[in-house]
Amino acid sequence: MRIQQVGLLVGFYFKFIRRRVLRKGILAAPAARIAAVILAATALVLLTGTAFFILKDLIADPAILSLMMHLSSLSSVLWVLVAFIFTKVLFLKSERMLSLTYHLPITGKERAVALVLFEALMVAVTISVLFTSSMVPLVLLHGIRALILIFWAIVCPVTVSYLLLNALYLGAQRLLGLVGFERARSVILLGAVSIAAGLYYGRSVKDTIAVANAYARGETLWTTSTVFLHLTDKAGWLASLGVFLAVSALLLWLSITLTPHIYMPSQRHIPIPLPFVMHFPGLGPQLAMHVRSSDWMLAAILTLVLGSVCLLSDVAPPSLACGLLAFQGIGAYADTCRLRWIHPIRYPSALRAYIQLLGSQIVALMPLLTFLTAAGMIKGGEPANHLTASLGILGGVFLTILIGILFPPDHDNPFSTAIGVAIVASIGTLGILAVQVFSLSPPILIAAGVAAVLLSASLSVAGIHINQRRSRHEEAN
Repeated sequence: MRIQQVGLLVGFYFKFIRRRVLRKGILAAPAARIAAVILAATALVLLTGTAFFILKDLIADPAILSLMMHLSSLSSVLWVLVAFIFTKVLFLKSERMLSLTYHLPITGKERAVALVLFEALMVAVTISVLFTSSMVPLVLLHGIRALILIFWAIVCPVTVSYLLLNALYLGAQRLLGLVGFERARSVILLGAVSIAAGLYYGRSVKDTIAVANAYARGETLWTTSTVFLHLTDKAGWLASLGVFLAVSALLLWLSITLTPHIYMPSQRHIPIPLPFVMHFPGLGPQLAMHVRSSDWMLAAILTLVLGSVCLLSDVAPPSLACGLLAFQGIGAYADTCRLRWIHPIRYPSALRAYIQLLGSQIVALMPLLTFLTAAGMIKGGEPANHLTASLGILGGVFLTILIGILFPPDHDNPFSTAIGVAIVASIGTLGILAVQVFSLSPPILIAAGVAAVLLSASLSVAGIHINQRRSRHEEAN
């Protein structure tokens, strides 16, 4: 394997992002890119400054600094799991991006290793962004000592955790390939990682409470994620650094060894039997396509894991986890485009196409939404909160379909779906803030929600009509 070729290919992937993501749509204008950079930098500075002034008096005590490092080390492993899932999901539809490298004079092994390295860099960037606003104040107040603690408490656990997780993932890929599940490996393995993330979240909550209680008693409680901090305290930094480098080198060698020689794309649709689905009048083909897609299956697994976490921890109504399924509406219109082409009516009315699209999404969503809502009501809490959350999720389906029609994902670009997700998240956040700030009465909220749903539906139908008219015009020419 030629390291230089792997490095060149990683650079090619970053160039692909710069040209196909950061220079597409509204970002094609240089002024828009500059504005986006300024906005992101301003947000980061504001978050860092806010954290500095809030934590300034608290973290001045060295003992508090040690406690924060322990707690940050616990959460860092969880964020590695989340970033790993996010990156893998992002590259589920990267086959066409990878096909651009098939004409290059590189081997399949080099291509696969470059993709693994690129994913690792994406995880590193995600973790860095998450911890920047909370770690910079520590460095400003404690200087080099804080940097040393950040290395042992965050950098080392994050590196070892990712390498271990990646080695296990690649090994499980090989195992699934041997037993005939190579095409469905992404759904199976990411589902398993999601379950592991849910289990680790439950354990990290208990460990956080135990570490805080031990600090209150004047003791220090060591956990698995703080092993390098503990080793540094007992055996010195040289021994700890040697262990870190040896373990990282071993896991890196294992990951490269387990990387397949030939990249095998994941199967986008898994042919599971769905005899009852075809009985839905007018919705059968689209409903079967949604339910059989690997994206939907993975979203369903993540929904069950997140819903279970919400149910056990009482942090939010468990039905809110169905928002992951509601996000599937962003790609619904683009994914069913070819299915509409083979319909007996080549161009059905825009209203009919929208009803089929909306109906298939809601029918696929309702079983899990009903189950989690009922589970939340049985567990306890205000029924009104659970019903409001469920209605919000159903309203979100209208919004995600509208975003998918106005900003259809580009299958050549695995990052394009993130644009729709960012728009939906921004609108949802603004809506929640507006409700909290203005404290609107329930009748006004219901009226506003109905108006938003009707507006989304109207714009969606209009968007489908415009797209159909454009397609007929292109065929005529």
